[in-house]
Amino acid sequence: PSPLTGVTTLAFGGEGRRVAVRATDPFEWDAVEPSSVAGGHPASTSGKPFLLLTTPGMFARPSRPACLDGKLVAAAVPAALAVSGWDLARGGPKPNRFAAAAGSVFFLDQLPEDLPPSLSDDLFDRQQGWGCYVKGTWTDE
Repeated sequence: PSPLTGVTTLAFGGEGRRVAVRATDPFEWDAVEPSSVAGGHPASTSGKPFLLLTTPGMFARPSRPACLDGKLVAAAVPAALAVSGWDLARGGPKPNRFAAAAGSVFFLDQLPEDLPPSLSDDLFDRQQGWGCYVKGTWTDE
């Protein structure tokens, strides 16, 4: 049985917001090979890799994922994003933490052999969905 059996609404975000829940059929993504990049230039299959954050990333060193040590060439990371929340156990606010914003890009000379599915340094942060990314290629031409 699904953990959502009989559930029609869920809390979503803060401020007492709720969302409706309904079952849908699974969605199959088409396999797509990149054929072009922004501006209509041909995509490079021989370029160097970059990783673009799709969710904010939590790193011990600002804007520098530990899993990219020795591979990072450059990064395009906007100002840090302040993140907090409410600690139900303590009945008070959680301390502020600072994350690299979604949309941040890390340019690499090569992918690490053991690249994790999330770039965040801490296992708990990875399990919470921080530091998700998509891969692309870049050239210095």
